[in-house]
Amino acid sequence: RPQARHEEIIQGLFNENDCGSGCISGGMIKEHLISFMRSTGHIPRRIIFYRDVVSKGRLNMVLEHELSAIKKACASLDPIYNPQVTIIMVQKQHHTRLFAGNYGVGSTIFQSGNVLPGTVVDKEICHPTDFDFYLCSHAGTKGVSRPVRYHVLWDENNFTANALQILTNHLCYTWTRGAPLLFQLC
Repeated sequence: RPQARHEEIIQGLFNENDCGSGCISGGMIKEHLISFMRSTGHIPRRIIFYRDVVSKGRLNMVLEHELSAIKKACASLDPIYNPQVTIIMVQKQHHTRLFAGNYGVGSTIFQSGNVLPGTVVDKEICHPTDFDFYLCSHAGTKGVSRPVRYHVLWDENNFTANALQILTNHLCYTWTRGAPLLFQLC
């Protein structure tokens, strides 16, 4: 949904007021939960919420507001409904670039000389205590590959680094119904 310029907090995740004709009362999270239930017949046990990066100074305020909105939207469906929530910040604008360490070995680089799609870096250049990683999910066809930085802000699902990295990489691609799911969340 459209958002005011320079506004880092996502508005409309949960609305306690009626939103008028054409939408379901309760905000975006409730709308998505109801849509999920209609299409699958089940209520989600886990919510994985990817959002755009925010400034460090507003990080706690944004996390508190958005996590609260997600929890309120869930409770508005059923007071005892409390799925596990993971919130991940996605940062595309940064100055980090990935280069193949063994450039001369053809099986370790893409045709353009960039790192292979699916390359993950979660050591050395990452924060020493935070749960973050860089993922280059795409094939860099020209120039130098710019990975996306993923910073896990909240994780009630207790993901391992590998599980979350595989899930994130798979979510960067589209698959059709009936296609095998190549990862397991449990």
